Amino acid sequence: MAQQQRTLNDIRQVRQAKLKELRELGYHPYPYRFEVTHHSADLQGLPDDQFPEGIAVAGRVVSLRRMGKASFAHLQDQTGRQQIYVKKDVVGEAIYQELFRRVDLGDFLGVQGDVFRTKTGEITVAAKTIELLAKSLRPLPNVKEKDGTFFDAFEDKENRYRRRHLDLIANPQVKDVFIKRARIIQLLRAHLDDNGFIEVETPALQPIYGGASARPFTTYHNALDQTLYLRIADELYLKRLIIGGFEKVYEIAKNFRNEGMDRNHNPEFTALEFYQAYADYHDTLAFTEDLFRSLATDLGSTSLTFQGQQIDLGPPFARLSLFELLKTHTGEDLSGVTEARDLLRFARERQLDVPDGLNYGQLLDKILAACSLSRDEVYILNVLKCRPPGNRNPTPEESNHCRRFLDRQLELIDPEYICCLGAVAAQNLLDTTEAIGRLRGKVHQYRGINVVCTYHPAYLLRNPAAKKQTWDDMKLLMRQLGTPVD
Repeated sequence: MAQQQRTLNDIRQVRQAKLKELRELGYHPYPYRFEVTHHSADLQGLPDDQFPEGIAVAGRVVSLRRMGKASFAHLQDQTGRQQIYVKKDVVGEAIYQELFRRVDLGDFLGVQGDVFRTKTGEITVAAKTIELLAKSLRPLPNVKEKDGTFFDAFEDKENRYRRRHLDLIANPQVKDVFIKRARIIQLLRAHLDDNGFIEVETPALQPIYGGASARPFTTYHNALDQTLYLRIADELYLKRLIIGGFEKVYEIAKNFRNEGMDRNHNPEFTALEFYQAYADYHDTLAFTEDLFRSLATDLGSTSLTFQGQQIDLGPPFARLSLFELLKTHTGEDLSGVTEARDLLRFARERQLDVPDGLNYGQLLDKILAACSLSRDEVYILNVLKCRPPGNRNPTPEESNHCRRFLDRQLELIDPEYICCLGAVAAQNLLDTTEAIGRLRGKVHQYRGINVVCTYHPAYLLRNPAAKKQTWDDMKLLMRQLGTPVD
């Protein structure tokens, strides 16, 4: 680690020395302005007879190939990469030797010149003048590319999320996510505006927080000598506007909740809330469905793939009540259960992870969360055992029979509600890797989830020893699948 740190420091010292030399030679390494006429996307795909002349491009140097009196480099701008060709006889010996020879990966360059196509067919800007726009003093992540394939990629998730600027440099495709998100926000606003909603701004600092159940961030206002809270939701102030006479209002705002955090839960997050007078939940359901369908259409297609599952937003959405969902996932009609204690007893009988002290509505929510497999990362599949007699290894014919049997069972199971399972992989009927692959591959096309194998739950209830062995088998299989085990 110490050697690596010294190496990085050495790189910085070399670059700082180059920066000092450039200034001594009269070059301004951080100019204020450069007028760009074209981006890389504007040039790609153009026929040779439509190449523009006298253009100006700019970007970060991400590749550099020096070859004596001429050099090639790639500049990365917001839309992609653009190759440039720098020749000493054209830009001048002083610029080439004094300026360009001191250019490093990560520096920003501005280039003016004409467009041509190289012998390999790549559209390139032949530089007439070059200008250093910013000297980079820190090295970039060491990412290499060849024929569209990246090597030594910057993939560590924690580093990527903590250093988004490096992520955007090393993985330029990430820009597409930012651009698409901005487009979605734009379309959200347009749809709400077109339907008569008015966008408003409500206070982020509030004397009383509300609109949700969450722990707030607390601050102190010196001038008012008062404790204030960062909002956890904008609901209450939006409702005040409805009281004041507005009929349709919305806000896209930052909310702040001083609670746990992980990759999917941030203490500050953006939320959309909209409110409409003289409307009930049926109107809201219809509007929300139309909103999602409209967004998908404007973005190009109502059909999309999420976690391996194909979703079509075109047909009418299914509308299910809470009790209908509970019946789907628990197999029981709980609409007649009206007391919290009876719901708690129901949960305890089924060994659901539901804490004490919850009210009726909270219990319904917890039971649904505990039973709804759509929230789980791991699905457990119920298939029957087909094991040869004794402990001998299966013959090839028996293994093939098991493969066909497994495939037939998977065809019969509703992938929306896969619940629990038999031990095909653990029974040595098939190679463990193959069995897992078959199970996982079949279900993955629906929901993009992992699958583990165990015994039938009814057998486990009668046999505690098998229950323990099954849990050990499940943990082993989950590790083989790359699934975290608590």
